[in-house]
Amino acid sequence: HKALWKWILLGMVLGVAFGWAASSDGVMPATLSEAIVPWVALPGDIFMALLKMIIVPLVVISIILGLFNAGDLIFLKSMSVRLIPYFILTTAIAITIGIGLSTIIQPGANIAMNEAAEQISLNQQAAAAMENLSIPDRIMNALPTNPDRAMLERVMLQIVIFSLILGVITLQ
Repeated sequence: HKALWKWILLGMVLGVAFGWAASSDGVMPATLSEAIVPWVALPGDIFMALLKMIIVPLVVISIILGLFNAGDLIFLKSMSVRLIPYFILTTAIAITIGIGLSTIIQPGANIAMNEAAEQISLNQQAAAAMENLSIPDRIMNALPTNPDRAMLERVMLQIVIFSLILGVITLQ
């Protein structure tokens, strides 16, 4: 396994080459490309589905066990006072890097707007619904009234808050 990086690099190069060959600019005929591409994409799609399947239980268990292993509320409180500024700082750095890179790279600039119009419309509707909410309503939306529904719909903020509450309860 010492040469694993070589296999990864080779896989990346072959993937880029196949992607180019199967694209509209590539050398592969369109009918052949349409027949082969779904089969080549299948292992990656299965892998992504498996990751999506375990993400919610992984987040819940990680938070609950992390809080449970803290031992007591006094230690948890002292750690929180030290960690919250760290999380705020790293989040601000991540946001700055994300905004900077997206401004430079401009992802999605080559996407046809008619293809993305439906998703844009859904995002605008969701944003409009949030604009009319007061701050207390927004706080209440962050609290899960039904943890199962939050997990089913993968509302991560509600899942994290539920897990934090459950983890603190286990310390009592």
